[in-house]
Amino acid sequence: MGDQSKAYESVPLTSGQVSSWLLFLGCPPQTSGVMRAARWIFPHGVHESRVREAVQHVVERHEVLRTTVAKDANGVLEQRIHMLRPVEIDYCERDDVTVDNIRDVTRDFLAQPIDVLEEWPARWVLGRLASGHHFLIMTAHHFALGGRGVRVIREELTQVMDNFRTGRPGKAGLPVCVNPRDIVADELGVKGERARERAREHTREILRSLPSTPFPMDVGGFADDVGQGRGRLVAGELYSPSLKGSLERLSEQWSLPVSAIALAALSVALGSMIPERNALAWQIYSDSAGTGRRNAAGFEPFISLVSGAGLPGADDLRTAARTMWNRILKTLRHRSYGEDVIAEETFHVSRERRVKVHCPFGFNYVDFGGSYATWYEDDSAGSSTSAPGAETISVEEWDSTPGSFFNCFVVRLPEATKISLYLHEDMLGDNSVDDLLRYIADMITAGSPPPGSHPPRLLPVRAVQPEKGWEYLPGGRWVNPRAVGVALKSLPGVEDARAEVVDDGKGAILVASVRTTDGSSRPDDLTRACLGLLDVPGFAVPDSIEIHVDAPFLPAEPARPARALDALTAAVRRVVPSGDLDVRESYFAAGGRLSCVPALLYGLKESGWDGLAWEELCSHRPLTEVAGAMYRR
Repeated sequence: MGDQSKAYESVPLTSGQVSSWLLFLGCPPQTSGVMRAARWIFPHGVHESRVREAVQHVVERHEVLRTTVAKDANGVLEQRIHMLRPVEIDYCERDDVTVDNIRDVTRDFLAQPIDVLEEWPARWVLGRLASGHHFLIMTAHHFALGGRGVRVIREELTQVMDNFRTGRPGKAGLPVCVNPRDIVADELGVKGERARERAREHTREILRSLPSTPFPMDVGGFADDVGQGRGRLVAGELYSPSLKGSLERLSEQWSLPVSAIALAALSVALGSMIPERNALAWQIYSDSAGTGRRNAAGFEPFISLVSGAGLPGADDLRTAARTMWNRILKTLRHRSYGEDVIAEETFHVSRERRVKVHCPFGFNYVDFGGSYATWYEDDSAGSSTSAPGAETISVEEWDSTPGSFFNCFVVRLPEATKISLYLHEDMLGDNSVDDLLRYIADMITAGSPPPGSHPPRLLPVRAVQPEKGWEYLPGGRWVNPRAVGVALKSLPGVEDARAEVVDDGKGAILVASVRTTDGSSRPDDLTRACLGLLDVPGFAVPDSIEIHVDAPFLPAEPARPARALDALTAAVRRVVPSGDLDVRESYFAAGGRLSCVPALLYGLKESGWDGLAWEELCSHRPLTEVAGAMYRR
C-alpha cells in the first residue's frame, strides 16, 4: 500500500470492531477467510476516469474504508481515520477476463489478505473484460465491512455512476452517512449506557432461568482423558429456490418476517433433538449496517439472547413463528452494540449459579434483497456455486477438537434461500446434518408447498440421548459427579476426591469428599477454587465439601510459569480497575472487560508472547492457569 499519510484522527474502536477482532481470532486479523468482495461490470462507454472518481466519492463518505488500527500511548487499540487522499486503484493486466470467469478472478483477489494494522481495509482493482467492458473489484476486510456493509458500498457506487450518467453531481441523492465516530458517540453517551444496562437485565433474566446445558453429555472430555482432538466439525448447506418461495408465501399469509419463520422452524427441529430442550436459547446476530435514510457501512453487530424453548410442534409452525417474533421484538428493545453484554453476563451468572451456563446456538439472518442491480454483483470467500434452480445439500467435514456449538446462517439470495449449519458431530447423535436440514426445509415447505406439488412428508430427527452418569440438580444444574471428582483432584494439594448426588430430605444436592495434605484447607477456600473449574464439562460447585487431612502441613506450591504469569499480570493490570490484582482470580472476576481484550492480547503479542486465545483469557480459569498457555516466540 505504500507509505501511509500521518494525518489521521484517533477514534476508539466500536463494539462491532472489537467483536470482529475477536471473531476472527487475530491480532491482527488478516486471513483470507475474513475477506468480503463486490464487483461491478459497466456498460460500453463508461470511461475509466469516471470509475476512479466514483470510488473517490465513496471512500470520502465512508471513513471506515480509510481506517487502520494502532495502539495509543496508553497501550489501548484505537482506529485511526486517515485524511482523504487519492485512492490507490490497481489495474488488472489480464486480457482474458470474461463474465464467465470474473468470479474466479475475484476469488484470486480475495485470497490476498489485508492487514488492517498496516493498510486501509479495502482494495480496489480496475480492469477490462475481453468484451471491452470495464469492471471494478473491491475486496475488504470484515473488520470494516460485513455482508450488509458490502451492500451499502456497492449500491452507493452504483448510484454515483448513475448520477454521472444522467449529468447530476456524483453524491446527489445519497443518504446521510453513519461513520464509526457517530457510533462511538452513541455507545459512550447516556443513551448507550442505558441500552447496555437494559440489555444486561434482559440477558440475566434469561440466563438465570436456563438449564445449565442443552447437551448433558461428555462433549469436551474430562480432566484425566488422554484422547483429545476427537470428533469432526460438520458444515452443511441447503440451497433451495423452492424454499425461498415457501418462506415468502408464508410471510405474506401470516404477516410475519421470513427470519422469524426460519428461526421458529430451527427451534422446533432442535427442540425435538437436543436432550435438554428447555436450554435452547439463541444468540441472534443482527448488523446495524445497511441502507435507508442513513447509510452505515461498518460492521456493527447487535447480539441478543432469545429463548427458543416452549414452542408447539412442527404441526403448528405458525404459532411457533409468532411466538418467536414476539420474543425477538422484546429482545430488540433490550439490545446494545457488540457482544460484551452476553459474554460478561454469562460469566457472572454462571458464578452466581455455581455451574457454567452454556448457550451454544447462534443465528444470523442475512437478506441480500430481491435482485442484483445491473452494474454489480457481490461475492465472498464462501459464496455458493450451486446451479440456479437446483436444490442441493452439500456437507463438509474435518477433524476438530470436541466442543458444543451450533451456528446457523439463513441467507436470502435473489434466487434462493440458503441455510448453512456449522456444528460438532457430537451434537447430532444418530442424525446426519442432511437429516436436520431436510427436516427444517420440509417443515417450512409443508406450510406452503410450491404450486402444483403436495406437502412433503415430515421425517423428524431423532432425539440425542444424554450420556450415562449425568444427573439433574434443582435450579437447572446438570452435573456429572465423576467429572466433579476428577476436577477437584486437579486442585493443588488435593490427593483424592469424589462427588455424589444425595438426597438431604429437601431435595437432591451435590456432596464432595476431598482428601488433602494441606492442613490449612477450608471449605470456603475450596469453594472459591471450584469457580475456576466451571469450564470443565459436567462440573458444578458442590453444595457441601467434606475435607479429610492426611498430614497437617502445607505442601509446596506447584511451580508457576513465572515469566508468563508476570507478563500476563502486567498486561491485565493495565486494563482492570486500580487495586490489588489476585492472580488466583480469572480475568472477568478481576474486573476485566471484553472490550479491553484485543488491546491486552495485542500487547502480549507485541512483547513476544504467543499462545493465548481470547476464549482462554475470558474463561473461568484463574490467571495462574491461563498463563500456562503462553510461550515466548
